[in-house]
Amino acid sequence: MRMDIVSRCHCCDDEHKLETIEHLFLTSPIAQKLWEKFAFCAGIKLHGIQLQRVITNWWKAKGPIKIKRIFKIVPAILLWELWKRRNARRHDKNVSLFKLVQQCQHTINQFIRYTYPWITSPTHWEGIVKYFYQYKPKLYYQAISWQKPKEDWVKCNTDGSSKGNPGDSAYAFCIRDVRGDLIFAEAQQIGITTNIMAEAVAVLKALSYCRQSQHRKVIVETDSLGIRNFLLREWKIPWELSEILEDAIAMIEQEGIQVKHVFREGNQLADALANNAHNHTEKQVYNQFNQLPVICRKILNMDKRQVMSLRIKTRKIKTTTNQYGHHSH
Repeated sequence: MRMDIVSRCHCCDDEHKLETIEHLFLTSPIAQKLWEKFAFCAGIKLHGIQLQRVITNWWKAKGPIKIKRIFKIVPAILLWELWKRRNARRHDKNVSLFKLVQQCQHTINQFIRYTYPWITSPTHWEGIVKYFYQYKPKLYYQAISWQKPKEDWVKCNTDGSSKGNPGDSAYAFCIRDVRGDLIFAEAQQIGITTNIMAEAVAVLKALSYCRQSQHRKVIVETDSLGIRNFLLREWKIPWELSEILEDAIAMIEQEGIQVKHVFREGNQLADALANNAHNHTEKQVYNQFNQLPVICRKILNMDKRQVMSLRIKTRKIKTTTNQYGHHSH
């Protein structure tokens, strides 16, 4: 005859209690005290409900977005520490409630440091909850505009677009003179690929056109910091990009082309051209201002007038070499 036998409880001192999931993780004296310690100041309901509902209450708790993200991982941390304590007691090693709380708080603090590395919050749970309910981020801002090239130089802005990453992708580049007037622009769909691949294709297409058209003094701007670092050999090139980027690097080094990173706010024309390419199956070629889509004409005119865009971030903005601005908090 087959019998299912439930083992005796290892989580508390009552030898007559049976070790069930609800008892081990919720209703045992140590589990109740641990949950209450963390739930009280978070406003989470515990009494008279099952373990699954307790976890759901943590996941659905209301509050600012940052504290809600912390609330979602608290049940997993508490359950894990209760399980570790149960296993320790099986081997005659007791873990006090104080130690249990300390371990849970330590893990929560590690999560906060990893998720919000720019925030310095209290280390005890009550302080963490209060801090994140009252948290107001410091705002850093920077005024950004597209910068005209130096005399006798042309500036080539490039961009790639991927709807899904990977997904339907397109590239675009545009070349402007010292006055900010359009010399040439091109955009085309390239099938299903990743955003970084589309960015790489855009740079290669732009460099190939510049060589063919014999533009010698060229500044290439991309809003992909990764592509910029690959092209300047500051980062190791991924194997899937190596063929494209090695060809691009060869042209850059042979022609003495400058490569710079620009924030997206300073790369709006190339961005708009790449997004517009998704609406066309054929390559789009623009030799004159009037051939550009209406939105692109507006962007080009704003760039010529050096109209500023405001970049606002909750983390300090690293200034690039071809832009200027200030930050405040």
